[in-house]
Amino acid sequence: MPDRTGSRAESPAGETSLPRSTPDLRGGPTVDNLRHGRRWRREYSYLVAVFAIVTLFGILFFFLNWDLADLQRFEYLGIFLISLIGSASVILPLPGAAVVVSSGQFVDDVGGIPFWLLVGLVAAAGETIGEMTAYLAGMGGKPVFEERASYRTLDRWMQRRGIPTMFVLSVVPNPIFDIAGFMAGAVRMPIWQFATTVFIGKSIKNCALAAGGDAGLDAIFG
Repeated sequence: MPDRTGSRAESPAGETSLPRSTPDLRGGPTVDNLRHGRRWRREYSYLVAVFAIVTLFGILFFFLNWDLADLQRFEYLGIFLISLIGSASVILPLPGAAVVVSSGQFVDDVGGIPFWLLVGLVAAAGETIGEMTAYLAGMGGKPVFEERASYRTLDRWMQRRGIPTMFVLSVVPNPIFDIAGFMAGAVRMPIWQFATTVFIGKSIKNCALAAGGDAGLDAIFG
């Protein structure tokens, strides 16, 4: 039975305990408040990381005066950088898909491995790493959305169908994939599941784009 005097309740062992959600009588923060504060600091750190990454890419792209021709001269490394920067920041004008489609014009097979396979894997690696900015942004934005009914619906969907959803959205050319990455981060889809699924889907997509683009350009220009 609760104590009518307002004193602290005793545990079965005879020890007094303070409910976690009850404010400390001395005016100190509760355990829940401390945990909530630490969680917000962690979420903000994700947003700061995203801002820092996008800013770095912006500096490299604009202040070093990079353009598409410069990056294409690096061949496979250039394809990786174009895919990474284009996926990490939607504000930088790098047409990653167009570069993959036309890649047969400026890269060659390596060690008997067809160029379209290498291009597909290299571009997928760059895009997967770049999409981590959207994933981190979703992790940072979770406290804003987690109390809404729509978030709970999304969470249930991703728990059941997260992997096939990410795969389908990755395997087709998708200019708004950042939204999917944001959702995956917001519901805390395991990062290894997100990265692995995205890499597989984007590898298939980019291999098809590179091989199809080469075949199409050969048919058009001979």
